[in-house]
Amino acid sequence: MQLFIHFGLYKTGSSFLQTICANSRSVLKKYAIFFPKSIREEDMLAGRISPGNGNGLATAIKAGKVDVVHRLLKKWKEDAEKGGFEKILISDEALIHGFAFDSGLSCLMEAAAKNGIKDVFCLGFFRDPVDHCLSTYKHRAKKGSIPDFEEWVRHEYETPGTLQAFLSIYDKYPIHWSFAKYKRNGIEMANLFFKEWLKTEMPAFPKTEEINPSLTLSEIALLQIASQKDKSVVYPLYKNLIVLPANMKAENRQLELYYRSIVIQVIQKYWSVFHKLNNLLMHGDVLEWESTQAVGKDKGSNNFAFSHQQLDAITNAYRTSHSLPARSLFFMKNAFRKVKRELRKLK
Repeated sequence: MQLFIHFGLYKTGSSFLQTICANSRSVLKKYAIFFPKSIREEDMLAGRISPGNGNGLATAIKAGKVDVVHRLLKKWKEDAEKGGFEKILISDEALIHGFAFDSGLSCLMEAAAKNGIKDVFCLGFFRDPVDHCLSTYKHRAKKGSIPDFEEWVRHEYETPGTLQAFLSIYDKYPIHWSFAKYKRNGIEMANLFFKEWLKTEMPAFPKTEEINPSLTLSEIALLQIASQKDKSVVYPLYKNLIVLPANMKAENRQLELYYRSIVIQVIQKYWSVFHKLNNLLMHGDVLEWESTQAVGKDKGSNNFAFSHQQLDAITNAYRTSHSLPARSLFFMKNAFRKVKRELRKLK
């Protein structure tokens, strides 16, 4: 029996790949690959964000609980053997947090050995450092609960340190490692995951050029204001804005460049970590590192940018919430300049 583990990272299309796997078990079965069900199977099948099908594996590995990992692998192996499978496929983006410790990787290998699993294959996707940081921030700040971006980057954004720890120990273990660069193109991601890593045919799935939809920085700023003024409208705003295609949203390059400059200042001490990772990526890909000269220094905190489609979504969210007093109905005005002016008054 062989064990295949896709360990993320988060914000690198994990949910996208998990959804394809969950909906393509018949294809995987042709190649003797068993993809266990998730405790959040419905989310995976529907294409919603989910933790994958590790079902507690990441938590157990991080805690070094060999007995728990052993039980999980034993159950998966028994189910796989009953179905005539030869390989087990697990996808869980939180595993990187356990893989960054000797105790975590040794825990995995010890449990695998106890179950007679001799070959372990692990695939991780990695993303341009600044892009990854901004994407992670957008995901975690979507409820408007992170008031200060710089404070978050300096004290809560853990990825560079986690990667540093992981890369210092990963090659001490007899695992077949594969490291790849995240692509925004879903077809390219699926091709690398299925055809190159798993050696299967490409499953059928809705072909999309872009994965991981997210909010813009202006939308995040709006949610932060809404969270301070009236929390009941935050979710309606998020729900209406997240479904808008990227090409219907206005760019706010000034604010983005300022945020990028903060990220670079904070994580530049990890340059050697990303340089090491670049030497390990498949196809000679490299993670791009930006110069501080290429980014802005002016926060431009009042320079919100919304398209007409975004303004319509904002208007509908406020209509739905029924929570604001009449004086706040300026959001109903479908005029870009007026929205900017009134948003500044709320700061």
